[in-house]
Amino acid sequence: MKRSFALLAVAGFWIACSGKVVTVETAPNDFATAACDKLNSCAPTVVSLAFGDVATCKTRGAISTQLSLKAPGVSVTSAELSACLSAFESASCTDVLSSSSSASKACAFKGTLADGAACGSGFQCKSGSCRFLFLDAPGAAACGTCKATVALDGDCAAANCEPGLYCDGSKCKAFGKGGESCDGSKTLCGSGTACVNGKCSFPLLENGDCTASRGACDVMSGLTCAPNADLVTYKCTKLTLASLNQDCGVVSGKYVSCTGGTYCAGATATTAGKCKATPKEPDDCSESNTCLTPAACNMVTKKCEVFDPASCK
Repeated sequence: MKRSFALLAVAGFWIACSGKVVTVETAPNDFATAACDKLNSCAPTVVSLAFGDVATCKTRGAISTQLSLKAPGVSVTSAELSACLSAFESASCTDVLSSSSSASKACAFKGTLADGAACGSGFQCKSGSCRFLFLDAPGAAACGTCKATVALDGDCAAANCEPGLYCDGSKCKAFGKGGESCDGSKTLCGSGTACVNGKCSFPLLENGDCTASRGACDVMSGLTCAPNADLVTYKCTKLTLASLNQDCGVVSGKYVSCTGGTYCAGATATTAGKCKATPKEPDDCSESNTCLTPAACNMVTKKCEVFDPASCK
């Protein structure tokens, strides 16, 4: 079950208004408000795609943050929360979105659960790390185990890497910098760059050829890798958004995405679909297989659910 928003919500995305004191009680709304405002200023298209509007972003964001802070073992204090948010006050958009930024490290909270304990969030663990095996599975398989992180070049087959590193499948590695080699799979590029033709490069601009990379367009500028008329080659195209009941997919030769809160139903490689309302908890998700963040579709029950770390026993 996906929990990407919950992780971002407390672990390295939120910023705060200058000098604001944050408590555990006020944190869900404080974090959601500040984060969604910041995301909207850095990449408004991302807000539109994920939530539709800033107000929905704030409402949905507070849900997972509240659950994360109430989970067993979480011992974060008001001082820690305030320090975390303060670290983002001077952060750039690139830094805020980077998993290795100083702001992310300031929000690496640790809990009281010992290694081996069941967890749904790293903030529950003394190590600050919850090792998940099946992130997209329903029920108990969505939970993990508290386990210490692994340093650079360490074995990550059964443990998470330290913040700022990634696991290439066997060893913890540092993200590539601009100009360094990459393959988009085992050798990854750091924040602000993407793997283009085997090199860590700045994301492709509008009309850039993304046939090989399929994901190296500048998303922050509202670009997407869309098929050309031949349906074989691709180029970076300014994203066109459609709202509820409007056509989506390939429309008049352009690729059209649905705004947040809706999904594209019935589209094929050559025909358009229609934007339908995205279900949320506890709605049925058998048709869409997706739910409004932070909910996810339980592929067994086919119901939208919001993951609660407290459910991990």
